[in-house]
Amino acid sequence: MVNCDDGGAKSGHLSVVRGSVSADDDARAWTVADVCAFLSVGKTWVYDRCAENLPGGLPFKRIGSRLRFDSVEVRAWWRSQGPEGQAQLSAALRERRAPRDARARSRKEREQ
Repeated sequence: MVNCDDGGAKSGHLSVVRGSVSADDDARAWTVADVCAFLSVGKTWVYDRCAENLPGGLPFKRIGSRLRFDSVEVRAWWRSQGPEGQAQLSAALRERRAPRDARARSRKEREQ
């Protein structure tokens, strides 16, 4: 659970709870962690998509050595992926989670 809210002193701050991103954060730039929470992917996946820097790829801006994302652009990009793009993302996630899931199954089998 990540909560970047400073207790309400400033409005428009992101609140990420269990992988969800609130709608009131459109006024600020997202970090890699925010994009990860919105897409339910790991940091490596986000960094890899940014490193590819393909036309039509994940939209980002570099500020010094840091990556920042416009939440409206990221949401629009996500919607534009359509079933094919979202299926590719889902396949990548399954591939990434496969070793972890296999370890969990192995652990359960040993416990039984």
